[in-house]
Amino acid sequence: MSTITSESAAEKNLDFFFIANQPALDLANTLIAAKGVPLELMPNFHSFCRWVEKAGLAPVDQIKRASQTWSRLQEEAFMDGLRDYRARVKEVIVALGNKKPVPNSFVEETNRLLIEANAVVQVEAHDAKTFRRTWPLNWSQPKSVFGLIAETGLQLICDCDLSLVRKCESPDCVLAFYDTTKNHKRRWCSMDVCGNRHKATLHRRKVQGSSAQRSP
Repeated sequence: MSTITSESAAEKNLDFFFIANQPALDLANTLIAAKGVPLELMPNFHSFCRWVEKAGLAPVDQIKRASQTWSRLQEEAFMDGLRDYRARVKEVIVALGNKKPVPNSFVEETNRLLIEANAVVQVEAHDAKTFRRTWPLNWSQPKSVFGLIAETGLQLICDCDLSLVRKCESPDCVLAFYDTTKNHKRRWCSMDVCGNRHKATLHRRKVQGSSAQRSP
């Protein structure tokens, strides 16, 4: 099946979806569907850089450094690997939705990428009272940047309650999210889109049912 690229998405005023509350899931949500046809929101390295910036995963100056130093072959190879890892994240989402464990292949691939990135965790002060774990990234090396992506996968399976990783309940939607609501009853990627569409469908069925009952 062919895949629509983000050039087509731009014509439809679509952009990245940051509705997941978790960066690995946000990565998974860069491949969506439009009327059953895969819609690619990250077709090239430039779009990846834009996604990293919007996701707040790295400073803009570091991202620009990569875009200025990588060869075209490095960019293409990186994107192939990124799409492979994204597919593995989607496999995790499907497995969890079916009440199955995280695939070992995902854990192994995440560890492989972290090892190749020479990921040495450090503590960085965000402000006087806030700290975060990080490691120095060498943006001139694709393997190092892959460590950034693998770290989002590590966060997903190590820091999240996996029972709260869910897919939007709309059968026509492929977006996933981490439910951080107070009562953990979130059902939709967005109430403004899929939630309201579901309500409209229920209302239409109710009206049709009432009309059928009134018919002689």
